[in-house]
Amino acid sequence: LFRYEFPYKATLQRPNIVPIDKFRPENCERALQYLTYISTINPVRIKFGDEKHLKGRDVFNRHNRVNPFTGLVPPLVSPPDFRNTYSITGFCGIDRRSSPLYFTIHDGTNDSLEFQVTVESALQAGWFHPWDYLVLDNAAIHDGGSNDNLDDWLWDNFRICVLFLPARSPELNPIELVWNAMVQRLKLVSVRHIRNLGADGVAIVSGDVLKSTTFEDVEGMYRHARVM
Repeated sequence: LFRYEFPYKATLQRPNIVPIDKFRPENCERALQYLTYISTINPVRIKFGDEKHLKGRDVFNRHNRVNPFTGLVPPLVSPPDFRNTYSITGFCGIDRRSSPLYFTIHDGTNDSLEFQVTVESALQAGWFHPWDYLVLDNAAIHDGGSNDNLDDWLWDNFRICVLFLPARSPELNPIELVWNAMVQRLKLVSVRHIRNLGADGVAIVSGDVLKSTTFEDVEGMYRHARVM
């Protein structure tokens, strides 16, 4: 039953390996509790957060074909401009009082302090509202380090309730679909255009793609993740 409740899609070339502990009885019970509870909340009040590690080479996804005469695949040289790595911390929602996405992009990797800074900047920008629900996964940067009391702090000061997703359940987080859509759209941007923007072209174009995300886009992602 639960295998069909949490469908995964994959291909023969890139099989989707499902962690076996995802379907432990306690995790299945937690998932059912989460879905039951989230269905009682107005979706407009629910916002989701997560991080995305973006490599410049992800957008330079121009596959070379096998040479029919030699049977060899010619090497694909990645431009040096695309070897930078970036981290995106973002939130999505369908509350029309705010934008559909709030995000920050920076060099390197994410940590608990960077996540805390992004939460604070979103609060200052008025993106969150009292009585919102912020749904996060169980990554250590969300409830450890600088954020070990984040849920209490958000509730005591802003009346924002933090919920955590069931273990191994990224398919229940709509923002994962935001990241996926972003990467797919990046691959449609010409390499020349990205290179003309300079060393941070990938980050600039990523920001433009995310800014173009509409409420209709996010609502579709909410339906896919069973929030609506």
